[in-house]
Amino acid sequence: MYTLFRNSEMVDPLCYLITALIAVGVLALIMLYSTHKVNKSVLVLNLVVIGFIELISNYYYVNSDSFDVSSEVIGYVERWRDDYNSIDIDKGERKTAWVESQSNMVYSDTNIFSSIISRDILSLYKSVGLVYQGNGGTYSYRGTTPVTSVLFNVRNVLTDRAVYYGGYDQVMTKKTNKIIADEATEYGIYESEYLCGLGYMVSNNILNLDTDKEDPFEVQNEFSNDVVGVGRIFEKVDIEEYLYNPEGCVILSGDKYYANYQNTLNSDSSYARITYAFRVPEDMELYICVKDACQTMCAEYLDELALIEDSTYRSPSEMLYIGSVKKGQIVTLLMNNNTFPGQISTTNVYIYINMLKKTWMQS
Repeated sequence: MYTLFRNSEMVDPLCYLITALIAVGVLALIMLYSTHKVNKSVLVLNLVVIGFIELISNYYYVNSDSFDVSSEVIGYVERWRDDYNSIDIDKGERKTAWVESQSNMVYSDTNIFSSIISRDILSLYKSVGLVYQGNGGTYSYRGTTPVTSVLFNVRNVLTDRAVYYGGYDQVMTKKTNKIIADEATEYGIYESEYLCGLGYMVSNNILNLDTDKEDPFEVQNEFSNDVVGVGRIFEKVDIEEYLYNPEGCVILSGDKYYANYQNTLNSDSSYARITYAFRVPEDMELYICVKDACQTMCAEYLDELALIEDSTYRSPSEMLYIGSVKKGQIVTLLMNNNTFPGQISTTNVYIYINMLKKTWMQS
């Protein structure tokens, strides 16, 4: 009944027919029972049989397609599994994989389901900008910076999406064919040079760390400055030239760091999108975090070069490592949101420079 009324993606007529038949069958049983044509045991037995038939039909009808898709994904995992397993890490260190937008729980020491960890850890993941996937309630080690790459003791990442992993340097690259489509995918193994390590101790100031800030960069700055004592890592970039281009929505108010908008689509079968572009004001190593309570999916371009074109997981935030950019270059974000027609929401864009890299670049 939920999928019948709430799921806009369910378009197969057979699903509606089965739902209607089940409803008719249940109503007929209730009517027969209320008119004393059948007794209680017959009613219960028939309801159990209907429920059993529903479960079996779901298994064969739904899982037949799911099995084919999962087989393809597993087939592709086999292309990079040996490279992942060959990554040697020291005791206490961790590694993870993110390939083809897949959060592979088997091939990760870091991705975790929210139902099996403490709320404090969930709060920490969220506050520093790591990705949250609503489908399954999972936090994934994706969207890192030099701070979080050290903080969570993850030495290596195998991925085809370097834009999600700031604080890591590429140590190996490889190209392989996809089993799903006739095109090649290039992935790499990335490494963090510095880790905290097991038993790393910090000052008691960590008890006062404010993880309720909306800006994940400022949470990380507070940790690096007030807790660790090495100063602020990030500095907010003052954008001078920027442009918004809404599609399927209208911008009600905003500035260079946020857009308050209203969905103007006629149905919820497609996404409203805001294209946001700005000119880089100086040479820098650039990080961006996009946040929207109605969840977002982002594609990123540097000038006309696509950094990533397909973000397949909606998340309340996307932490993006744009990398080293030059003054005058154009950064473009295509930000899809999950609002319904008429809904009002706000997309926040946090744009920061890595101060450590800035000092190195200037020297």
